Amino acid sequence: MLDKQLGIESHERITEDAEALLLEEAAKSSYSRGGNAVSITEDVVSKQTVKDRLHELAFPEEKYSGPRKNVDYLYIDANEDHTALQKQNRDMHSTIIKLVYVYEGIAPEFPGSKRRRLVNPHYFSGLYSGGDNVKLWNKVYKYIESHYNLEGVKKIYLNANGEAWIKTGVNILSAKYVLDEFHLRKSVNSIANSVKENGSLLKKQIYTFLKEGKRKELEKLLEMVAEGTDTSGEESKVLQAMKYLLNNWSAARARVSEDDTILPCSAEGHVSYIMSSRMSSRPMSWSYKGAEAVAKLRAYLLNGGNTLSLVRYQRKKVVVGADEMVLSCSAMLAEENRQHKENGKYYDRIQASISN
Repeated sequence: MLDKQLGIESHERITEDAEALLLEEAAKSSYSRGGNAVSITEDVVSKQTVKDRLHELAFPEEKYSGPRKNVDYLYIDANEDHTALQKQNRDMHSTIIKLVYVYEGIAPEFPGSKRRRLVNPHYFSGLYSGGDNVKLWNKVYKYIESHYNLEGVKKIYLNANGEAWIKTGVNILSAKYVLDEFHLRKSVNSIANSVKENGSLLKKQIYTFLKEGKRKELEKLLEMVAEGTDTSGEESKVLQAMKYLLNNWSAARARVSEDDTILPCSAEGHVSYIMSSRMSSRPMSWSYKGAEAVAKLRAYLLNGGNTLSLVRYQRKKVVVGADEMVLSCSAMLAEENRQHKENGKYYDRIQASISN
């Protein structure tokens, strides 16, 4: 009965605050360190226990009821990380973890600093394969719609590398697609490196054709470059880079334009810091559930989420089949009355008095 009054479940060995610390450490480093962080005796919390806690995580739906901000421009960067799968999950050798973040611009980290930071970023992450890509972008749209006055936003820029799932977001958000400079520069350098001489002049010519919108001229130039390569491998690289530029023509042109409302894309760095540092930079493999849970948990923490609140959210929910039901006060009181009828005789018998 004391356990019940304290909110401790049957056979429970981990308290709320310990579980919160466990999740936070597991999101940062590893399952084993998550278990070690909450073990105050030699009886260490196992990696399996940490894994089970992560796999069972459900995240609350984000709600916002404050005033909508008025901004002229919004920016979205999107990219992906490839992480290895465990053998039992290997219908494929790896899976893709997607990262999308919305922000209002870029500002100095502090007055006079050369370092830059994103202004009010908000992160979304998860596996989102196939048709679930629409769910991801609908979440992004819902966040933007609830936080900003869309009628006053002049333009939404989406910086990315041209993947099909990202272009889905361009349509849903009615955004201006801008090719990120990393992949643009990578393609141009790949072409320039295929020629023995005058590589820098070739790069300059490619950028000139992009700025001036001379698509046919660029295509002819690159076809000539491909024909003049020494090996079939170099020819294939040039044709592949040419196809990439032409398939993302408008986005590449937007990137090389002199429009000062278009900002640099930091997606490569963010994927490295937020996802790769935990999920793919070291030799490790994941289950689908584990990869999904850690990706979403890291985004949740970056958005200011609190693991103790997340643990308490899990305990408020009862899963029935595929449906989730939040227990109301009336339901809990009804359950308490039922328990009292069954065990009421014991409540009376533990009463005692002390003589004067």
